[in-house]
Amino acid sequence: MRVCFIILHYKDRMITKQCVDSIATMDDQENIQMIVVDNDTELPERERSILKEQLKTYRNLHVLTMQEKSGFSRANNTGYLYARDRFKPDYMVICNNDIEFVQKDFLKRLSECHKKHPFFVLGPDVVDSASGAHQNPMD
Repeated sequence: MRVCFIILHYKDRMITKQCVDSIATMDDQENIQMIVVDNDTELPERERSILKEQLKTYRNLHVLTMQEKSGFSRANNTGYLYARDRFKPDYMVICNNDIEFVQKDFLKRLSECHKKHPFFVLGPDVVDSASGAHQNPMD
């Protein structure tokens, strides 16, 4: 099972690195590709290159640099198309850079979830930490 993680980066390099680090601790690394889409077009190129430098130790990570202000959807679509055309994954996980994956067996859980509940798009179960109310998915 091949999985591509599309991570939208904007502004905070340390948050992006924490997200990448959490993916890098998952089981089955040989089946994972990470695509970081740098959507921070307001920074000068030398500043943007710092992100690439910080992440260069990951052999399964690719940084795409958006050249013009493109917005959330276009940046995600750019990462999606890159992953689809280059790696042909079984699954794509599209997330913002402020997500931390805590399950080492995330790929196994993803596969089991798909077997139990076949899906085309799977979203998170978002729970308000103060009230316990489910915010997503909504009834």
